[in-house]
Amino acid sequence: MTATVRFVDWPSGDVPEAFVRAGHEVVVQGGPDVYAGWQLHESDVTTERVTGTPAHVDLLYVYRPIDELPGLVEVGRRAGATVVCVQFSAASPEAPPDRRGGWSEVFRRGPARRTRSWTALLESASFKQPPTVTDQT
Repeated sequence: MTATVRFVDWPSGDVPEAFVRAGHEVVVQGGPDVYAGWQLHESDVTTERVTGTPAHVDLLYVYRPIDELPGLVEVGRRAGATVVCVQFSAASPEAPPDRRGGWSEVFRRGPARRTRSWTALLESASFKQPPTVTDQT
């Protein structure tokens, strides 16, 4: 199944490239009103400037400071995203002590499960974290 993925910043180019190589449609936002479509041509990933972002996205990938999250979650919700992946850097003040190397959190549409302030924000827009392996044992 091919998904449309919108990136709002990213830690390195290999992240959106991995989605392209997996067969997904990728649009990255490199700044205000600056968008590029990433495609696979033979074995190379190429980029091309595009006008705007797709009207619908399946996954929104965010690598931005926490104070930008409310607006970005709303953008994802309006675009129909069913998954939001939030990645924080190791320097992020939101990083729990066991995650100082940086980490990602994934949320899917559905009932709420966690209560940290930034997770509450995503959950208020009907996104939730799927169960982890340890939650299922």
